[in-house]
Amino acid sequence: MRVVRAVAAVLALAASLHAGQILAVMPFEGPDTSAGSRALGRDMAEHVATFLAQAPMLKVVERTQLEKLLSEQALGLSGVVDEATAVQTGKLAGATHLVIGTYAYESGRLQVRVRVVSVETGVVAGSGMEEGKKQKAVLDAVSVKVVQRLGITVRHNRAYTVKKAIGWSAAGLCAVTAGLAIWSQTAYRDADQEYRTSYNLTADEYASLRDRAELHMNLRWWMVGSSALCFGVGTYAFASNRTEWIFSGAEPAVSLAPVVLPGGGGVAAVVRF
Repeated sequence: MRVVRAVAAVLALAASLHAGQILAVMPFEGPDTSAGSRALGRDMAEHVATFLAQAPMLKVVERTQLEKLLSEQALGLSGVVDEATAVQTGKLAGATHLVIGTYAYESGRLQVRVRVVSVETGVVAGSGMEEGKKQKAVLDAVSVKVVQRLGITVRHNRAYTVKKAIGWSAAGLCAVTAGLAIWSQTAYRDADQEYRTSYNLTADEYASLRDRAELHMNLRWWMVGSSALCFGVGTYAFASNRTEWIFSGAEPAVSLAPVVLPGGGGVAAVVRF
């Protein structure tokens, strides 16, 4: 029974390794301290916080509570938050980790950098950088990196992956069939013109030209129809696709080793991580 209870305790401990991680996402710092930059930085932080809150093994400090603490310490008014003071704010908010981010635009592309800082030690536990033209895609990618730095795996739901694959496959087939339709139209026009304007061909050669013209005449419409069908399937797949993130904690390596207690006291289980 002792071994059974020990195993149960180990499994409970493994299941709770990620429990208790509380994140505080600080407002992102922009290229300047204007009101517009500060507002955009707050919106980006809110996006990342909302993403992280989807992970059932994480807790996120509410934005209103964090902003209250920042205002009480006269922070955030200038748009610049010192890291040491941010750690202190995280402690007051009861967070175990801080997410500190900066953003900038370069050549029309958004660049976002984040650091995950341990509130207890003040040490950077991980960092990441993403860039792109679409703000949502960049912030999602950065959020994924934050989650991964905390030892949690994240992936798209299977339906999203399947629909994305169908959409791109349909787009490729649409391009191929459209190209074949154009080629068939050109081949039909050339064969038909040669059939109508040639006068020194044999009967078999005329028949061959006529058959070729009829083949491409029919083939072009098949290709046009196939292209339209692929376009419709691809459009539906992309338009109806919705992202749902699946989170799972990394399983720790656990081993049990039976040990005989001295004096005939029984058997104990030693747990190794």
